[in-house]
Amino acid sequence: MLLYTGVLIFVFQTSYWMLLAYGVVIGFAYPLFNVPFISLTYDIIGKATDAKNLRIEYIIIREWFINIGRVTAILIFIIAVSRIDPVKIIPILLLTIGGGNLLAYYFVRKTNLLIYSSHK
Repeated sequence: MLLYTGVLIFVFQTSYWMLLAYGVVIGFAYPLFNVPFISLTYDIIGKATDAKNLRIEYIIIREWFINIGRVTAILIFIIAVSRIDPVKIIPILLLTIGGGNLLAYYFVRKTNLLIYSSHK
């Protein structure tokens, strides 16, 4: 939600102070989202079939999908801005594409990993 709050800052008003506020919010919120998300991804990869031998391939596939999402967002932006008035479409794109982290959280929020500890 904090990442999406950063996006909302741009939708209503863009000024120097809002850019500073955006930098503070994103600087705080992005690591809070990204570090656990990446850790969860690597934990899942580690439990995958033949993970020891295929770990590099699993990570490459992960990066493919991340970059496919980035390229798709950029293409949507370019197409939308070239066909629709940028003043009208950019706030809409910010609210929709900027919500990608919320969508990612929705799909991984119930992911449980069985963790076995050597400490009893």
